[in-house]
Amino acid sequence: LLKKDSHRQLLDNVGHLQPLAQQVSQDYQSWLQAKQQLSNSQANYAAQQARLELLHNYLEELEKLALKAGEYEQLEQEYDCLANYESLMHDSQQALSLLDEGEQPISRQLQHALRSLEAHQTRSDNLANICTSLNSALIEIKDSSRELNSFLAQQELDPQRLAWLEQKIAEAQRLARKHKVMAHELPALQQTLLLEQQRYQQAQDLTGLEQALAHAKQQYVEHAQQLSQARQAIAPQITSQISQHLRDLSMPNTQLNYVFSALDKPSKDGLDDIELLFSANLGQQLQPLAKIASGGELSRFALAVQVIQAQHSAVPVLVFDEVDVGISGATAEVVGNLLRQLGEHAQILCITHQPQVAAKGHRHWQVQKYTQGSHTLSQVVELNYQQRVEEIARMSGGVTITQETLKHAESMLG
Repeated sequence: LLKKDSHRQLLDNVGHLQPLAQQVSQDYQSWLQAKQQLSNSQANYAAQQARLELLHNYLEELEKLALKAGEYEQLEQEYDCLANYESLMHDSQQALSLLDEGEQPISRQLQHALRSLEAHQTRSDNLANICTSLNSALIEIKDSSRELNSFLAQQELDPQRLAWLEQKIAEAQRLARKHKVMAHELPALQQTLLLEQQRYQQAQDLTGLEQALAHAKQQYVEHAQQLSQARQAIAPQITSQISQHLRDLSMPNTQLNYVFSALDKPSKDGLDDIELLFSANLGQQLQPLAKIASGGELSRFALAVQVIQAQHSAVPVLVFDEVDVGISGATAEVVGNLLRQLGEHAQILCITHQPQVAAKGHRHWQVQKYTQGSHTLSQVVELNYQQRVEEIARMSGGVTITQETLKHAESMLG
């Protein structure tokens, strides 16, 4: 949150502007490439001709191989099946016999078990559930048996096909070693080399390159201006939402404002330098977060931001370190509820001294210190329900735990 990049990314995440931002980045790269292509064509004609000849040889080999995207993995799989035909057929037939076609197949045993229990399933919900599970398992086994039967029927040993596969895989591996790529990457390499060949072939036509450069620049500017307008449009909504959450978190005087300044030169991220300015107190000038926010304020700010973009982000784990520092019990409960809400979208790890926050977690660990000889060690222990009740009671009521504090702790846990 202390970096400007995160402020820009917040706009793009909440405003669903990632596709447009990616387009701007791609346009920027295309613009740079067009400029570089024109420069190279003007200065490196002889080198381009030598490269063209080399590209021609490379592409001739790759075109002869004629490997399509995703085909190499299929060739390897087919080769593996044919090379291990006998063991594959034997093991598959044995599996089919065990599942449904042997003297005592699993399917028949499941049917016997199901019939034994069906007469009693009305006497117990557990037995009814078991019968349902057995019936589902029987259906799965029958389906698997049919699919395995179909698989076996499709298999056919073809020595000529096996030899052809071996030759093609070997040639693919040779070319992969030559170009220092993985064999399955050869189709992508071929496309890259083909595009490079086309660029070099057009290198002598500077008019075409100049037109391409102008078009690339125009595309970038149009999309970058659209992105700038969209970001400025969504910014007030985001600052309003963050401010509302911070008021709920005992920061009632928070002020936020997105500042957009034109960059000296365009960038892959757009035309603007973007920064979110912050003030936590009345009369305090808006400044960058890194200069003004305390640790507790920054933690609560981070919580508010994550709540807003939780439905727009794929971050798997979020860690909050004492996000509840300096807040009251009522506000701590708000923090706990927000963290619980975030936990529906990501794994939340929270370090807290507030019982209202700890009670909202799905699980509870306690950090314990102990001495061993002349050393002080720490360990993290997961608490069971009763231990959790006692710990929350201790956090709520101090060292002496009464029945009232225990009951209150149980009510907090729900």
